[in-house]
Amino acid sequence: GFRRQYGLPAGVQQIRHEWHYRESGAPCASDLLLPGDALPPIRLIGGGNHFILTSFRPQDRVGTLINLVVVMPVYNEADGLETYLHGWIETLDSLQIDYEIMALDDGSRDGSGEILERMASNPRITAICKQNEGHGPTILSGYADAVQRADWVFQADSDGEIPPSAFPGIWKARADHDAVLGIRSSRNQGPIRAVMSWMARRIVGVLLGSTVRDVNIPFRLMRSGILSDILPVIPAKTFAPNVPISGAISRRGRIAEVLVPFAPRSDAGSIAGVRILRIALVSFWQTLRISTKLR
Repeated sequence: GFRRQYGLPAGVQQIRHEWHYRESGAPCASDLLLPGDALPPIRLIGGGNHFILTSFRPQDRVGTLINLVVVMPVYNEADGLETYLHGWIETLDSLQIDYEIMALDDGSRDGSGEILERMASNPRITAICKQNEGHGPTILSGYADAVQRADWVFQADSDGEIPPSAFPGIWKARADHDAVLGIRSSRNQGPIRAVMSWMARRIVGVLLGSTVRDVNIPFRLMRSGILSDILPVIPAKTFAPNVPISGAISRRGRIAEVLVPFAPRSDAGSIAGVRILRIALVSFWQTLRISTKLR
C-alpha cells in the first residue's frame, strides 16, 4: 500500500469511495461530491484494490512532523471501540502533545468501519477502511505512513486489553531511547501460547542479540527514524512484524521496557490449538528469514 498527496485531475467533479466493498456488500464510505471549481487538496491513500480519500489538514504538509501517530488496527471491535477511542483522546489530550490516531479497519463485518467513519469527524482521528489482510500487514501499512508524519510511532491494538491510561508511563520513558516497549503484567497464557512466546524471544535473542522480554507486545513506542530504516526489510505480508522489529531495534538502538496492565478478554483464546501451531510455524519461519537480513 501507499499514501501520497495528490491534487484531483482537472475536470473531476465526483469521486465515489467504491474501490473496495466489504463482504457484506456495504461500501466503505458514501459518495463524495466536490464542486469542480473549488476542489480542495486531498490525500489519496491506498494500494492494490482499496483506497480512501481524506481531506488535507495542516499536519499533512511536507516537512511538518507532529509528535506522535498512534497506529491502531481494528477488526470486529464494534462493541467497545468508541469508548476505547474516547479513552485514548482523553489520555493524549492530557499530555498536551500534537498527535493523530490512525485507525485502520481491516475489513470488519460488525460495523466497526461505520463507527470509525463517524468518529473521524474529530480532527485527531484518521479512519482508513481497507480489505482484510490480517494484523501484521495492517500495522505495517500504518507504520509506513506514520514514520512520514510524526517523530514517534505508537502501536496499540483496539481490543482494550491494555488501557490507554498506561501510555503516559511509556511516553515519559522515551528520553534517550529509540523505543519503549510494554511488558504485559499477569499474562495468563495457555501452554501453546506460552511456548510460542518463548520461541519468539529465543529466535530474536539468538539471531539479533535481543533481550526484549515481550517481543510481540502490541503496546510500543518507536522513534520514526529507526523504524523507517527497518521497515524496508520487513515483507508486507509478515504475520507478526513486531517480533523482528523488536529484535532489530534492540540490535541497533536503545530500548526501555515498562510494565503495563494487561486484562485479556474472555474470547482471547478462541483460536484452536492446531491453528495456533500452524500460525506459529509461519511466523517463526518469516522471523528467521527477516532476522538474517537484519544482522
